Amino acid sequence: MHSLGLLEDYRIDFNKNNLYHCTFKKFKTIDPYIETLEAYLRRYVSENTATVSIAALKARLTKPTLVDNILECLYFLAEFSHKEIASKRKRATDEIETILNTSITEPDYVNDWFKQNLYIKEQIFFYFNAKYARRGFEIEGKPFSLLDDYQQKILGSSEILDKYLAVFGLGGAEQNNYKHMIGSCKRILRSLSPTDLEKEWLLRLLKAFSMYSVNNVSYISEANEELESGFDKLYGDEAFHKNDFERIEPIFESYFARLQTNILEDNPSFRDIRLIRAKLLVKLQTLGIENLINRNHQLTTTVYA
Repeated sequence: MHSLGLLEDYRIDFNKNNLYHCTFKKFKTIDPYIETLEAYLRRYVSENTATVSIAALKARLTKPTLVDNILECLYFLAEFSHKEIASKRKRATDEIETILNTSITEPDYVNDWFKQNLYIKEQIFFYFNAKYARRGFEIEGKPFSLLDDYQQKILGSSEILDKYLAVFGLGGAEQNNYKHMIGSCKRILRSLSPTDLEKEWLLRLLKAFSMYSVNNVSYISEANEELESGFDKLYGDEAFHKNDFERIEPIFESYFARLQTNILEDNPSFRDIRLIRAKLLVKLQTLGIENLINRNHQLTTTVYA
């Protein structure tokens, strides 16, 4: 009720173990409650997702009385909390479980306690100290906060990708910078709601690039998944490419050129990258052809209408 702006204050009688006093805000219309609710949503999801969610909520507010519409808002809030907030916490525990499982199942770690402890230590260190996920982070006086760039959206997504694919040789050992980027992407990804996470491709591509470049065989499987998922989500991001798949082609070519330059051909992941690239290229070309056919069909329909 507080998140909706309905509950202003309350007191608890701890001796009787119940509420002693409550103060409610009463408005004549539902609009002030919706404004408060939207502000609450923006704490957990992106601005675009919050706007879409509020629009969906308004479509549900068709009840005859204000009280009924307030109840509908509370139902919506409960659904949001379960879907967006609880699932974020589950992702965090799943990540911890994955790290621990890797440390006890990966052959290199099972047979070497030092490597096992080092792996767990690095996962913890580069997550909590991920420098690119710090607000206001700079290298030689220039801004390199992935978190700031990602949230402020002054740069476009492709510009952010180019900027941070070129950052690894700056400000520290290159291998450590890859690990910092993995940790930074994980931190930002984990902060996203499931709705925003489902559409996210930029952070996945940065994370995959860094995982391949670290040259640790335990990362290859996850890097493969993130690489393919990242481009799949880019292909589906109509807000970015507006059904003009030629906008994706330079991103595709530049990304794989940098990745293959960064990795030797005898690297265990090199073959995986080539196979995924071929698969993604076929999918991109197919989408481009389908879009061309649809545009031609629309044009023909318009001309002969």
